[in-house]
Amino acid sequence: MNSLTRHCSLAPLRTPPIHRSMRTLDRAQFVKVVPCLALKVPAPKANTAMKALGPYLLNWPRMKNLVGEGKERLVLLDAAPETDLGEIQGLDSVLETALSGVPVEKTSFEVKVGYEYWTADEILKAVLPEDIEVITAFETIGDIAHMNLRDHVLPYKHLIGQVILDKTARLTTVVNKTSSIHTQFRTFPLELLASRNPAHTPTSLETTLSENGCQYHLNFATVYWNSRLHTEHHRLVHKYFSPGDLVADAMCGIGPFALPAAKNKGCAVVANDLNPESYRWLVKNVEINGLAGTSAAAGEGDRPPAGYVKPVNECGRDFIRTSTSRLATLLASEIVPTFERMAAAEQQRADSKQSKGKDPASHLALVKQYQASIAKWTDKEVPVHVFAHYVMNLPASALGFLDGFLGMWAEHAEHRAYLRTVRPMVHVYYFTRAGFVGRTDGESEEAAIHRDAKARIAYVMGAEPEELEVHRVRLVAPRKDMCCASFRVPESVLFGETVGGDVKVELEYDLHEEEGEGEGDSDESVGGKKRGRREVDSEGEAEGAAEGAKKAKVDE
Repeated sequence: MNSLTRHCSLAPLRTPPIHRSMRTLDRAQFVKVVPCLALKVPAPKANTAMKALGPYLLNWPRMKNLVGEGKERLVLLDAAPETDLGEIQGLDSVLETALSGVPVEKTSFEVKVGYEYWTADEILKAVLPEDIEVITAFETIGDIAHMNLRDHVLPYKHLIGQVILDKTARLTTVVNKTSSIHTQFRTFPLELLASRNPAHTPTSLETTLSENGCQYHLNFATVYWNSRLHTEHHRLVHKYFSPGDLVADAMCGIGPFALPAAKNKGCAVVANDLNPESYRWLVKNVEINGLAGTSAAAGEGDRPPAGYVKPVNECGRDFIRTSTSRLATLLASEIVPTFERMAAAEQQRADSKQSKGKDPASHLALVKQYQASIAKWTDKEVPVHVFAHYVMNLPASALGFLDGFLGMWAEHAEHRAYLRTVRPMVHVYYFTRAGFVGRTDGESEEAAIHRDAKARIAYVMGAEPEELEVHRVRLVAPRKDMCCASFRVPESVLFGETVGGDVKVELEYDLHEEEGEGEGDSDESVGGKKRGRREVDSEGEAEGAAEGAKKAKVDE
């Protein structure tokens, strides 16, 4: 605790100059000079003086308390230069005891700081209107900062963008979303606020990022990506998927579920997205991560794959309906040959380590894992191979695509006794207000959300979901959750014995929100009014991932 009397402290002066009328950033206007009290001491005694004077030091962030060169040093104190040393409570005692015998001379020093010293938060507080709460949070996508500015701070948008860019070394571009998601492919219009990358334009924002051990390349202007979902991607893959699982990702984007499922869990994944741009970047990301697989006719000269992801570009509903029929061909022509090469490569690594007297256990474990997967996929006793999991990550409308499972196995009715034991799990993402609207007396938010999911899934499929688990992913707007419902598809649905409801009910469930409030209001923002606000969870924040987002807030 500082021992200075209150009138001596310089802490209130550690603020940048105020420029409420500034719209275009002028860095020269943020220079500030603050004179402070200093004690001149011999250089050899500087460390002794610093330790003794600890409670009295200036202690401004990112600034040294000891300055000067040569035979003397200045110890900066948290007091104005005209302050008499006797006014500082306890200082006389320190000078007479701990620093007795040390020649100390009272002097002054001018602390000069400029734009580079102040934080983004401090600069913005100095330029934005006083009634606006400054929030310097943003979503990071590679080297791009994605902001969602409120209308009342738009006059300052380029200044805000430039400050964020200046103060965040890893960034090259700052963009602002100009309206909510409203396209078929869940992209949204963007404007550049500031950039030092000449290749970046509002329609071309290519960047790279890392998430869950995978590398991703993308154009943020043409594909959907949300860094806040990184822990949800991890949660689903690691909770439900096992080595050797066959996974169908029906609305995969550029692969945030598909790639880690293949690379980290040893699954074989078929990944589909309707957006041609998402498909193009998915193909690139599959190749970059060594997951392109190999065909039965491939040679042995190229580098062995690290896993298997098969990119597909078609309608999600069609993808689901035809998924079982395409699987047998993929297993024989691509999946099994890929895992055979992976097993052979790990065996070679194990042999190499063993020849050098090193422990080959980790490689041998992978050989065993891959061979077990191959044995499962080539088992002659299995009449029909099927996917173990379907991922449907299109929260605005994915529930409306569940009709793709109606009668999906009808043509395999003769194998029903076997197939009923391997019914797939579906993991479908959707929006809901059930935790806030329409709850019965005494019903918890969780119970209401579970009831809502069960009813909506049953409406589309004509039968209640089995083994239903609902996970609240994040609050995307006031009174609106994004959730993931994981369930096993009922046998009656798969064999075409049910009749589902009108899928338009689900396809249009969130339509009015997409035009207005929508998921866009979940984005982190700069410039919230100083009035009643409720905090919105930024999923994954606690994990502290480099590409993650910080705390998000929205207006009530």
